[in-house]
Amino acid sequence: MDNETATTGERSETRKRKKDETPMAPSSRNRKRLKSLSELPTMPVDILFEIFSHLTSRDLLMLSRTTKAFRALLHDRRSMTVWMAARHGTPGAPDCPDDVSEPFWANLVFGETKCEHCDRNARRIFFELRCRLCVPCVKEACLNPAGVKKQFPRLGTKVLDSVPYVILPVNGSFNAKQYRLKSEVQSIAAELQRLLDNVTKGVDGAADALEAFSQARIEHVKSLLEYAQKCRKTLANAIVQRSVDAHTFKEQRLMQVCARFEQLGYDQADVRAVIKVSVMSPSLLTERAWKVIQDAYEELVVEAREARLEQVHKEIREARRARIGQVYWDYRRGLRPLEHESAPPSQLVYAFSESLALVNRDPALKEPTDAEYDALKASFPLLIARHTSFINTQLLALREKDPPQGVTYIVDMPPELGPNADATALDLAIFVTLCWTHIQPPFAFRVLLTCPAAVSFGRREALMHLVHGQLAGPEALVAAVPDTSDLYFMRQASVAARALALLAGLDPATATPDDMDTVDARFVCETCRKQGYSGADKGQWVMNWRQCVTHCLRQTRRTWEVRTHQTAEWRILGKAEREAVREAEELEGQDGVAWCCNHCIDAPLDPKPRAEVVLHLATRHDIHSPVNDQDLFVYRTTSKSDCGKKDDSS
Repeated sequence: MDNETATTGERSETRKRKKDETPMAPSSRNRKRLKSLSELPTMPVDILFEIFSHLTSRDLLMLSRTTKAFRALLHDRRSMTVWMAARHGTPGAPDCPDDVSEPFWANLVFGETKCEHCDRNARRIFFELRCRLCVPCVKEACLNPAGVKKQFPRLGTKVLDSVPYVILPVNGSFNAKQYRLKSEVQSIAAELQRLLDNVTKGVDGAADALEAFSQARIEHVKSLLEYAQKCRKTLANAIVQRSVDAHTFKEQRLMQVCARFEQLGYDQADVRAVIKVSVMSPSLLTERAWKVIQDAYEELVVEAREARLEQVHKEIREARRARIGQVYWDYRRGLRPLEHESAPPSQLVYAFSESLALVNRDPALKEPTDAEYDALKASFPLLIARHTSFINTQLLALREKDPPQGVTYIVDMPPELGPNADATALDLAIFVTLCWTHIQPPFAFRVLLTCPAAVSFGRREALMHLVHGQLAGPEALVAAVPDTSDLYFMRQASVAARALALLAGLDPATATPDDMDTVDARFVCETCRKQGYSGADKGQWVMNWRQCVTHCLRQTRRTWEVRTHQTAEWRILGKAEREAVREAEELEGQDGVAWCCNHCIDAPLDPKPRAEVVLHLATRHDIHSPVNDQDLFVYRTTSKSDCGKKDDSS
């Protein structure tokens, strides 16, 4: 057992000796140690000075604070040329004055931004005092003029002229005071006092010595202040130049980034929209940095490209839409005035499938040609006819639409507007609609007192309420269709208009709004007289046929739910009564019905009395038997823009 143990011990000892004798390769940690600069101070001084000459002043300061050997070497008189070379190699470094050493000047300009007295942050350099102080320490370590004169009453003026100073505001105000270092004030005051004592003792040349010292100090202070101003200007210019250089380097780096993205198929504008110069580092682009930038910004660049292309496509669509609008305007210039009113607005023309095919064509394909726009112009009559048929269908469907909130029909549909009525029934005076856009409960029908434009008679007036402000912006017009959601057919108003047409001697099946306006009859409401709403002592309201229908609508839905005018009774005034009412209306300044010629295409609308328009048709157009809504028409001031506006004249 003991022999085995001894043998095992010998083997382990042998392996240990072999292991110790095997040479070891230096590890990475040892290799780093071999790269240490610990042997640098032992190198020849000439080689060190050659190395140090390529450093900046700040680098030399940091190096002098690493070891005692470097500090002793760099503060030796032989190393002043190294400091001068470092200062010349530092952009924007002010020249070192003769009264301080190069290391002192480098520490003042490029050293830590700390106060020399309290170690607080002090970025401002007082070149006049050759120190860096915070504002509290300036006021503590310096004297203002009042303090100097108080401490040295006999020498105050001479001391002030002989000591450099800095100017600081007082308590943040615009008033400023001069501050001089206490140590220098005391030193100069002691010297002045010595020279002044020599003058008092009558020492030969003492007066000249005092005068020479004072003049020398004044010149020294003047040159010191001027050089301090020059140093501040030099540093300010250096700061600006460093900012410009940094921006230049950042721009170069961004250009390199843009070039890398362009190799991947992106546009430089998209890259610059995402990556700004300010976020770039002022250094050359490396592969590692490019990988980080690509991972961080590539998705954003893709989004920027999509947004840019969408904006470009939007501008192209707007330009095409504007071209279609100009083509449509050229087409409408050849229409008659009544055809102008029946033609759809430009917003709806943009929504035609033929227009959308040109507007939404892929910008990558061929741009629409003039021939294609001319073909679209030639197809406008067919497109407008198709649109008119669609509008007529929608307007006829209003008869089956439920009435507005708070309205209940208790009257039958006029036979002229029954289920078998076609599009021609839309031109009748008994086709009465109400625009609900600006009339909402609970005071819906009260608004009719001040908003007569909400009531439309016939197809021509109803068209004005099909396009309101819901079509905002060109992009919203892609799916634009006439809106009838706020337009209602008013059955009781249609019944009232039918009764008024019969009283006026017209056939409700053929009477148009212009025919009713031509008769220009006056009516009174018999229902109101029987109900006692207007007493005989106050007279009765005299209304034209439009006012009668509006009156019927208003009285049908009263706030106390008394439906008195669902089947109103009317009385038409006789000739004598009608003439008397018209004379009263003229005295009150109420205009009559105005008419316009439908054959003057290029001339602007010129509303006139019907007799003058009839004479114009006979003399200008050789039409001696004019037809309403064909040769002449009633001038309508009502438009979709008037819907909801108050009419103070009513």
